[in-house]
Amino acid sequence: MNTKEQPDVILKAEDIHKSYGETKILDGISFEVERGECIIIAGPSGTGKSTLLRCINHLVPPETGRIWFNGKEVARKNVNEIRQKMSMVFQDFALFDHLTVLSNVTIGLIKGKNMDKIAAREIASEKLTDVGLDRWMNVYPGELSGGQKQRVGIARALAMEPELILFDEPTSALDPELIGEVLEIMKKLAQRQMTMMVVTHEMGFARSAGDRMFFMEGGKILESGPITQMFSNPREKRTGEFLHKLEELYGKG
Repeated sequence: MNTKEQPDVILKAEDIHKSYGETKILDGISFEVERGECIIIAGPSGTGKSTLLRCINHLVPPETGRIWFNGKEVARKNVNEIRQKMSMVFQDFALFDHLTVLSNVTIGLIKGKNMDKIAAREIASEKLTDVGLDRWMNVYPGELSGGQKQRVGIARALAMEPELILFDEPTSALDPELIGEVLEIMKKLAQRQMTMMVVTHEMGFARSAGDRMFFMEGGKILESGPITQMFSNPREKRTGEFLHKLEELYGKG
C-alpha cells in the first residue's frame, strides 16, 4: 500500500494566458505550489515573470485559464477575500509617502480586515520590530533608505498574516550595499517555511533559500525543478546558459 501523504497544494494555475495588444506575455502557464515551498522564478526580462505574479492575485486578471488558492478558484467576486491571505512585495516599494511607516503597515489591516486601530498598531509594531525598524515607525518613507523601504513593504505583507507572499524583484531597485539586509529577512522567512514565490536575479539567495525554480522564457515555463538540479543538471541547455550568466553577473552568494 502506498502510504505517502498527498502534497498540500496551496496554489494551482492551469493554462494561464495574458496578452497586451498583439504581444503575448503569458502563453499557457500551468503549475502547482506546495505549502511551505519557496519558488524561485527566473528568466530574461520581458518574459512575463512579474505579469505572472500579478495574474495570481488578479492585479492583472488573466484572459484565459484558472487559478486556485487554498482550493478556491480566484475570481473577481472573491479576490478581496483571497488577497487577505496572499500578500505581495513590490519592486518599487509601493508605500504611501504621506503616511508614516507605522501607518503604511496598519492601513491594510484597518481597511482590508476592518481591524480597530489599536489592534492594528500592535500587529504593525510587532512586524516592524521583526524587520529591524522599531526605531523608524514614526518617520515617513522619504526619510528611509531603499533597503528600509523594502523592509517596510515586507512588514506590511507579514502584518496581513498571509499564507503566501509574492515577491516581485524585491531587490532590483536597491543599491548593492542594501540588498543583503532584505535578502537576509527573506531567507529567515524561507527557513520558517513561509510559502513564497520570488522573481529575482539573486542566485545566491536562490541557492540558499529556494526549493524549486521555474525558468521562464517566451511567456512559458520552459523548465522547472529542484534548485540543486536546475543549477547542476538542467534539462534545457537554455536554462543552464542563463543561470550561468546570472551567476557571472551577480555571483553565487
